[in-house]
Amino acid sequence: MKRLILILAILAALLGLSLYGISYARQTRDSLGELAAQAAGLEDRASLLQTIQELEEYWKSREPFLSFYVRHDELEKINACLSSLQSMAKSNDPAEALPLLNQLLFFANHLYERELPNLNNLF
Repeated sequence: MKRLILILAILAALLGLSLYGISYARQTRDSLGELAAQAAGLEDRASLLQTIQELEEYWKSREPFLSFYVRHDELEKINACLSSLQSMAKSNDPAEALPLLNQLLFFANHLYERELPNLNNLF
């Protein structure tokens, strides 16, 4: 009987952690999307740089926990996109940052979708 209770407790813990990880990835995707949409609507360089800095700070706060259960190459894609976005916003017209913002949104959405339990992610 003790074994059954222990097995059920471990199963419940794994399920709870899995659901929390999915929720955390969804919150990260949604917040990155809001900040990216805000950055896409800006036309002056100073405001764009400030919003991109907020994006980077938010990502740096979320990345350590995500690194426990998300493949690191997925995280590196977002890091590379953010650093490219920062340098693009500093050197070029703010409108040229739109493709990188769209790429950032794609990577954030992809990160969330990889955490969802479905047959494509299991095999």
